Amino acid sequence: MRRFKDPGTEEVSHSRFCEVFPEEIRTEAHETIRLLMAATSLQDVGVIGKISRWANYPGKFGLCIQRRWFVTFKWSDDFGAYEIGIERRHSSE
Repeated sequence: MRRFKDPGTEEVSHSRFCEVFPEEIRTEAHETIRLLMAATSLQDVGVIGKISRWANYPGKFGLCIQRRWFVTFKWSDDFGAYEIGIERRHSSE
């Protein structure tokens, strides 16, 4: 299992800096990802914020970080959060 969906998200999780994502979301994304990686259950994740499900992508969850920006992830009871990414969700999803 891959912990991160892409190198940009991994870079934000470690350093808060990555030119791929807008500056205004990086700090909040960094903090959310760090908490998400420490979570041991989906119940723990729910304490971070409201968990959104992606209707067209079974097993994919998201935590809103700024209006339409989300930290997305899949969950395994054995591994925790994986395929963590930062995505902009469009109104049609």
